[in-house]
Amino acid sequence: MPLMSIKKIASFVPLSCTILSRQYWDPGRLYNLGNVVGFFGGAGAAIATGRSDASGLSALGRLEIYAFGNTSALMLSLATLIFFVAGLAYTRAWRDGTAPDRTMSQVGDGLSGIAAIAFGAGVAILGSPVLAASGGAMHALGKFGSAFSIESKSTGMPNRRSTFFKELVLLSRIPAICAAAVGVVRAEHGTAVQIILSFNVILCCIVWAAADIRLLPADATVAKVISNIVAGKR
Repeated sequence: MPLMSIKKIASFVPLSCTILSRQYWDPGRLYNLGNVVGFFGGAGAAIATGRSDASGLSALGRLEIYAFGNTSALMLSLATLIFFVAGLAYTRAWRDGTAPDRTMSQVGDGLSGIAAIAFGAGVAILGSPVLAASGGAMHALGKFGSAFSIESKSTGMPNRRSTFFKELVLLSRIPAICAAAVGVVRAEHGTAVQIILSFNVILCCIVWAAADIRLLPADATVAKVISNIVAGKR
């Protein structure tokens, strides 16, 4: 019996190594990791908050309201769904582990742009113009620009315009991180759910930013800075 247990444990080692490897976490899987964490983190916060009121709604009822309760919720849920499909397209583009499939990558960019518009509309309805401008308009512009950019004919690599749009997507994460950080600082005593939700947003943005960085070409300014940091250069 102990020998069988050791064999079972050993069989999971290759799988664990694969999951922990950088190659496994292509941009699509990173995006969808953030999507899953973001959606269920928000759902968990909605359910936890609902327990303190006297509505008498079940957890399933509160989850339904969170996802489809009003126009804003519906738009944000739609955005999450489209973002998730876009993540699958990115994963398909990187499935060979080498040079990405340009067409599937463009599909991922285009879907992400559509999702960003839905997200922007959702947060605008909630009264968050900064997030609507950054996570919505700015993000959509970056994704659509990346989707329709043409590769350099001489190198077959993304041109400078394409790189700019990809960097624009990365920069669109900053306002959301700042807004969530402010939410943590301003949270009153006892609002643990709000603090956890803000940290959840920050975590998701960091994961999404990691995916954005994976999409950048090696000669991008941000990619060079990160490479220098990793290499220990000043």
